[in-house]
Amino acid sequence: MLRSILVLVATGLLLCGCPQEQATNTTPAPSGGTTPAGGGDKPADKPADKPADKPADKPAADEFFWKSAGVGSAYQMTMSIDNTKPAPMKMTTVTTQTLKSKDDKGYILTSESKTSMNGSDLPGAPAADSPVNPWPTTGTATDSTAKYQDLGTETIKVGAGEFKCKHGKSEMEAGGVKMTTESWMYQGLVAKSVTTSDNGTTTIEMTKLDKK
Repeated sequence: MLRSILVLVATGLLLCGCPQEQATNTTPAPSGGTTPAGGGDKPADKPADKPADKPADKPAADEFFWKSAGVGSAYQMTMSIDNTKPAPMKMTTVTTQTLKSKDDKGYILTSESKTSMNGSDLPGAPAADSPVNPWPTTGTATDSTAKYQDLGTETIKVGAGEFKCKHGKSEMEAGGVKMTTESWMYQGLVAKSVTTSDNGTTTIEMTKLDKK
């Protein structure tokens, strides 16, 4: 999925101008020194052991949204591009993906999008079905062109609501332009991503999520 985000962002940028006190268990003595709690001439106790760290707050499983969603479920994201080079340009694309069908081999999404550039609406693309997408296997595909840093989990609020996400940061180069992307992924979906480059900034945000 990371590869998909980077390709999507890179494509957008290229189209628009391109060529992530430990306390001691002691009691103050009247003289100002410290003695073991309970008094006596015994040597002072060693600092108390640090309490064991609680297990990290991790998702119960690496769930995949479309796997557990019913037919008719929909995901909407809004991509906003704000470029300053080679010429000032603002573009917004709203894409909606709806689960058309699925079986043990994979799933099919129907996608449609609407785009506006510099305040003017562009002709919309008709709804189209994707090929059969195979279900993801265990593990995350690595894009050899990107350097990825895992930043753990974080709960963020976006247009579609509040979600606990996998947080990461990556760096890559496309069309001679270096880009840094910070992303928040929810069950394989982009909840939010922010890509910065010398040309400008591209932001993707999940604006609606309807699970049947």
